[in-house]
Amino acid sequence: MTAADVHLNTGAMAVHALPPDETIEFATHLEDCPVCAAEMLGFGEATAMLGAAVAVTPPASLRENVLNMIRTIPQLPPLLPTEPVAPAEPAPAAAEQPVRTGPRHAREAAQKRWFRRTSAFIAAAAVVAALAIGTIVIVNRNSAPPTAAECVAEATDTRVIPVSAGTNAVARYSASCSAATVDPTSLPALPTGQVYQLWVLRGAAARSVGVMTQPTGATEPLTATVGAGDTNLGISVEPGPQGSQQPTEGSVIWVADL
Repeated sequence: MTAADVHLNTGAMAVHALPPDETIEFATHLEDCPVCAAEMLGFGEATAMLGAAVAVTPPASLRENVLNMIRTIPQLPPLLPTEPVAPAEPAPAAAEQPVRTGPRHAREAAQKRWFRRTSAFIAAAAVVAALAIGTIVIVNRNSAPPTAAECVAEATDTRVIPVSAGTNAVARYSASCSAATVDPTSLPALPTGQVYQLWVLRGAAARSVGVMTQPTGATEPLTATVGAGDTNLGISVEPGPQGSQQPTEGSVIWVADL
């Protein structure tokens, strides 16, 4: 292996893809080559990040697909100096062959060395690239915008809004989220066949957010999207289990002011 070849081994070394003899040779080279040392540091950090980020089992077809792509994508070596290469000693038992020298032979010899590189080196580099793509997909997929409830829970401008009628339920409103979460868990249990229902009020008009009483009889918080013109949040007692399309007359037991 030439000195130029050794510089190509940083990626393979980082993913432990070099054979033992080349691993020893590269480790010796690394002591005196600050360029390769810096590349090794970068490759090591990248592979560590990728290994920590990927939390799913890759499909069985990944390795086969990567290796198939490797076979169809030619890998070219760096350009070499143009000085002639010394003739090689003929093998004792081989037939006499003309010795080729010159720049063209030098490049062909380098290409042969390059393509003879262990498949683990190229496969490892391709797998690292595939993992990087997969990681980006996973991160993007898991980086969906927060829900309205999560936004209200985390926003710095979230505040408890005043209650103008009724007690026990608590409403927290965030202007930056355009949403409010109402916690009715302190309200008393209802008789069978009745449910608590949350509304967004705009003057006399009411818009249903949903039923807050679960089939078990427990109540759970609900988050409502609110906009300009909405004036209040209200809780009413309605026939279960679906509630009503509009608040039943006299059923509103709790009102908070937006």
